[in-house]
Amino acid sequence: MSGGRRIVLHIGLPKTGTSTIQNVLHDNRDFLLRQERALYPSLAPNLSNALLHIFEDDPRKHPRKQRAKKTAGFTTEELAVRREKYLNSLDAEISSSEWNTLLLSAEGVSHLSAPELAKLREWGEKYSSEWIVLVCVRHPLDWSRSVVQQRLKGGETLQRLYEKPPTPKYRVRISRAISVFGRENVRVFDFDTAAKGEGGIVGAFAREAGLSDPSRDFLASRALRYNESLSLEAARILDSLNRQRPIFVDNVRAPRYAGPGRKLAYLRRITGRKFDVPDSVKEKIPPQNREDVAWLNETFGLDLYRDVVAGAPDAGAGAANGSEAQADAAWGLSDQAVEGIAKVLGELVAQAAFHRALERGREALARGNLERAERVLQEAARLDPDAAQPKELLEEVTARRGGRRRAGRP
Repeated sequence: MSGGRRIVLHIGLPKTGTSTIQNVLHDNRDFLLRQERALYPSLAPNLSNALLHIFEDDPRKHPRKQRAKKTAGFTTEELAVRREKYLNSLDAEISSSEWNTLLLSAEGVSHLSAPELAKLREWGEKYSSEWIVLVCVRHPLDWSRSVVQQRLKGGETLQRLYEKPPTPKYRVRISRAISVFGRENVRVFDFDTAAKGEGGIVGAFAREAGLSDPSRDFLASRALRYNESLSLEAARILDSLNRQRPIFVDNVRAPRYAGPGRKLAYLRRITGRKFDVPDSVKEKIPPQNREDVAWLNETFGLDLYRDVVAGAPDAGAGAANGSEAQADAAWGLSDQAVEGIAKVLGELVAQAAFHRALERGREALARGNLERAERVLQEAARLDPDAAQPKELLEEVTARRGGRRRAGRP
């Protein structure tokens, strides 16, 4: 089925302004449908979670450990229910709307295997056989620096990230899209060039997606920049926190860990030097990416990242100079100070989360919602294993359940 319709699938790559693009598309869905007959599904700004649940063979076996851990607790039946929920939601909206262009933005799709991508294409063919796959790429050094911060926020440590810096893997990700959708349907554009151009990254996306100039200008004027970077000092404190309070211990959620969102809210308020990776890490990145960049340029007729191909450092790549950052280290926080601040912050965040969970547990118990009370109080007990209150309240939950059973109530 086509009938003049087309599907524009934006697959990132991650850390190339995807949040900015997704949020402006989602927030202006009515405008897009009215002015461009372009449908952006209302399900979520970032459609990665939905599309991965629908088309991954088994997310519990995903090669990315973070995603595998997030889905590890689900049964096969529970995953099937989620898949049907997302699929039915998308199908219902797409089938009931009048559109010429279906816009889908999901950087997580770049992680799908070729057979999984083929399932995505087969699903989309119900609506159109014309596809455009958009891929935004970024200088490997800038990309690695950004991903180091992202993974640090996810619980990893700088030592581990510096030992084996993350790489964008252009060839692996993009060649899978080419094998499924065809080279002629895959378009690649550079993040830095787009960010500096008219309308910024949103303007570049709109041009590549074939939207009109007025719509491009409208979307660009409403785009918000989502900059969640941490200062170098904040990153060092977070690294110490991740070492002192890991998320998982023996594949089980660790005691006294309060979750990344709570501590990040404090850490983002710590100003300081711009984050950068050490020179020793920067030296590893060009050799690791040289073949990928050469393949990218040859496949798409581009001339990107000459310094990586040539093996010479590019003074323009990266926002900070590693040598300067290291030279300034003496003026920053000592390692001992960082460790101490991280310890105090970790305790304060965990205690605040503990008291919130304890209060929610008491409220649920007062309302007679024993299932919620038990769940929240167990979380409070995990956050502070030495505290007596959660254990006492959990005993009350058990006693009330026993009373209900004796009274013959559910």
